[in-house]
Amino acid sequence: MKTLERQKTSLGVKQNEENAANLNKLDFLLFIIGALCCFLLFTYEDIVTTGCNSLSYWQGVPWKFYSNNFNWYNGYAANYMPTIFLLFSMWNFPLVCLNFLLKKTIGVTILSPAWSCESVWVTYYFKLFPILVFFLTGMLLYRLCAQRLSFSKVKAQICTAVFYTSPFAFFSQFIFCQYDILTVFFMVCGLFYYFKEKPTEKDYAWFSLFFGIALSCKYFAAVFWAVLILIRVKDVVRVIKNGIICVTPFVIEATVYIIFDRQKFIANVP
Repeated sequence: MKTLERQKTSLGVKQNEENAANLNKLDFLLFIIGALCCFLLFTYEDIVTTGCNSLSYWQGVPWKFYSNNFNWYNGYAANYMPTIFLLFSMWNFPLVCLNFLLKKTIGVTILSPAWSCESVWVTYYFKLFPILVFFLTGMLLYRLCAQRLSFSKVKAQICTAVFYTSPFAFFSQFIFCQYDILTVFFMVCGLFYYFKEKPTEKDYAWFSLFFGIALSCKYFAAVFWAVLILIRVKDVVRVIKNGIICVTPFVIEATVYIIFDRQKFIANVP
């Protein structure tokens, strides 16, 4: 009797999972339409400012990045650590090349002399970068659930769907156009090593390094790293060792700009 009840319960749970993951084409279409409308109709000044600031890496002296932005944008300085701007500058390289070709061939520019945004299409290009990272993060989350946490395919799909359709994530990404997703992306990369069944010292080092890169994007990553490392690592020396690895990207960036661009870096980066 008990065996029969257990089988019924197991079948019921399985059926619930299948129903929850049974997203039809209409669900997918509604999500795409909603995301596309928000992408086209909404934006926030921060994404444009950061995108324009990052272009400064392609002109001027890179290690004077903060001073250059302060002077070119009438005192509207860059307010983050270099990692975010470096990532955006790599994304913006095709934009810089296109601007150069248009200027040389037909005398038209899509960027001003200070390389600020003059086109709604450039704004869309800036916004596309964190959105692509958002979808890539969801794909990594699926792999994390399926490979590291041993979730079934259905449960991993549910987790990914919840991530994509969360009101907080949807608003932040498609309406507010924020790039905290860059921090989340590196944190998820670090969790791939953290959630190994038997993580080695090398795995913890990679975990700490990815969280260190995330920390250099946004500081809240440090809180998650501290909690996670203390849960699994009880040796004080190992915690300190991984802590050093974690802060290394931040320290390297801060040291470079304190040496070469001290005044504007300290004044503008909180």
